[in-house]
Amino acid sequence: MNITVPASVNVKELVKNLSLSPTRTKSIKIKIYYFLSLVLLTNHNAALNEKNEGYRRISSIKMKKIMGRKDYYLIIQILTDPKDPIIESNKSWHNGKQGGDGYCQGYRLCQAYNTGEVIWKTIPLKFQQRIEKHHKNQFKDNFDDSKYEFLYNQFKINKLSFDPSVNDYIHSFGQELLSRTNGNEFQTNMVLNRIGRWLYYVEKIENDNIWCQVSPANWRLNSSLTHLNRTLRPFLLCNGQRLAEVDVNASQSYILSAVMRDEFITGNDGLFNLQSISPKAFHKLLDSGYITSYSCDKVYSFGYTTYSGTTMHTEFNPYLSSSIEKNKNTISFMWGSFYNDMELESIRSYQASPFSSDFYKYLVSVVKSKTGAMTQDEDVLRERIKKNMRLVLFDDNKKHRTHGTYLQMFKELYPGVEKWTYDLLKKIGKTDFSYLLQRTESYIVLDVISRDFHEKYPSAPVFTIHDAICTYPEFILPLTELTNRHFTSIIGTPVGIKIKQWQPDPLPKTLDITKEWVKIKPVASLEEYQKKAHSVFHSNISRGRKFLQ
Repeated sequence: MNITVPASVNVKELVKNLSLSPTRTKSIKIKIYYFLSLVLLTNHNAALNEKNEGYRRISSIKMKKIMGRKDYYLIIQILTDPKDPIIESNKSWHNGKQGGDGYCQGYRLCQAYNTGEVIWKTIPLKFQQRIEKHHKNQFKDNFDDSKYEFLYNQFKINKLSFDPSVNDYIHSFGQELLSRTNGNEFQTNMVLNRIGRWLYYVEKIENDNIWCQVSPANWRLNSSLTHLNRTLRPFLLCNGQRLAEVDVNASQSYILSAVMRDEFITGNDGLFNLQSISPKAFHKLLDSGYITSYSCDKVYSFGYTTYSGTTMHTEFNPYLSSSIEKNKNTISFMWGSFYNDMELESIRSYQASPFSSDFYKYLVSVVKSKTGAMTQDEDVLRERIKKNMRLVLFDDNKKHRTHGTYLQMFKELYPGVEKWTYDLLKKIGKTDFSYLLQRTESYIVLDVISRDFHEKYPSAPVFTIHDAICTYPEFILPLTELTNRHFTSIIGTPVGIKIKQWQPDPLPKTLDITKEWVKIKPVASLEEYQKKAHSVFHSNISRGRKFLQ
């Protein structure tokens, strides 16, 4: 087992003066390397930890089991030595037994050691087995990494490289960003860090130093390609040839329409159902009483009544007999909640949305029809609705959902969908809900479409970028047909697809430059810079400065 650790930390020097036996010295070194690998930020994961200001939560309970209680406290003491601290904590630990949700304390490398430069270390088999023993039940399902071997092999049998004009593109892009900083040192460092990161990815791919792994959490295949900035992808070559991609429109919103269907929770025929896609979420609903019982003969008990069959929109009155003939005054019931006619109709309306076209443009037209004259430009409103759709899906803050402009707009359009979504967020949490949607998407993209395409066209490369699949342009038509057929068959609604032919242009588009500048512009003071400093690496700044000079 190989792990990446910060090159800036001299672990040998740290343990040299501890007066330990050679065997214990070796053990402590290995455990320090392992702990550092957990808090390390790199170009690959820095963006994922922005919301946490670079802190990564570490379970002390799990670490004590893996390292041993005595060694864990010794390692924390070594790494937090006040004379020269290597890591720092946000001191945010909270015990769930004291009320509310419990969570672990966050750690990150101190800025002096957060250079972005890494080295590889090998973990001995015995310690590796100890780590795996305490991580194996993390996601409460049987994750089989071996079934994705055909996708991993794509990076081994195909040579990825870049059109030489990629350097001209990055240079022009960087110079344009620098011209907008007007010499501000903090914004300049942000630009150099960004350009240095792009160059890092290009260099790694050019040198065949490519990594890929399907996450056991959300089942997405993460790779050097998924981390590559979208504006650089058109310059990518596979065996010297251009690539093209088939991309799914409004993927998460489209997937939601299927997850809300009755068959998704009741189905046990095949793999496309709640219990197969997310056993953890399924058992959370069982444990909370949201689902009170389950059996494989398709007999379910929800709330007040037990029934069988595939319909979740059961009509009943809990105070009357369950007989449909006697139950005249009925109320609708789905996934453990009651819905009125208007809410149910809005769910059906959402599921019938024309996802095969521009879903967000369709939402704009619905808003326009309900509100009359529009005060905003339609294209601007479309982009804002698209941007805020993530809040509709994953924001579990009741105040935001009550007062947020676009959340309220969505609630007025689809009250049943908003209610269903918020109810699930409360029951299983936003992390597991996001995993549920991502796993659903990944199951279709990786396990169904990519596998089918690879079996039918073994000579064609196949790379995935979450909801997009890439191959040679001459195979795009059959790939599009398979994508259309499988998504429509599984989801039950026609899918929207965009085909992108990758054609490099060494002159950056003003819109793309502006999108990057919007992220950099606010970092104009030391206070704002310090909020971002955890993802700004000395190695990136140095690489970017040298390239642009």
